[in-house]
Amino acid sequence: MITKKYLKPSRDLLVSLFMITILLWAEILLAEPRVSTDKDVYAPNEKIKVHFSGAPGSNRDWITIVPDKTKDNTVGDYDYIPYGQSKGALTFKAPSSPGEYEVRAYYNYRQKGYVVSARHDFVVGSGSSPKPVSKHSKKKKSSPQPSSPTASPQTLEFGPR
Repeated sequence: MITKKYLKPSRDLLVSLFMITILLWAEILLAEPRVSTDKDVYAPNEKIKVHFSGAPGSNRDWITIVPDKTKDNTVGDYDYIPYGQSKGALTFKAPSSPGEYEVRAYYNYRQKGYVVSARHDFVVGSGSSPKPVSKHSKKKKSSPQPSSPTASPQTLEFGPR
């Protein structure tokens, strides 16, 4: 026969594990969507590391770099966030033209469309730097894109497929 003395520690352990699980899920589900860059000013064509968090991990979460103050359906250089990943970093190449730019994250794109989940401003200056090779994978893109890496972004009525 089991006495109350032995049930209480088991129940306490279960309650503790349950609370830890709830807190972990809350952190994942309530994480505020964010994007940021590793610097605020870049040389043309310099490598940009874009950090993201708060992504739901769907297969249509994506990040793009566009000129600042463009419409939310403007698509520039973009890449999908790896499926299942809620935080991490993607690498892009800075635009070749100096100016003010914005990194935009689109989470749950299939359901929300062009609703920007998070954005972050940065500047491309007129200085020069070596042209690093971007780790950004061009083959993942399926939407119409500019014909060359230096062309301006396009405004589209649909998003990445």
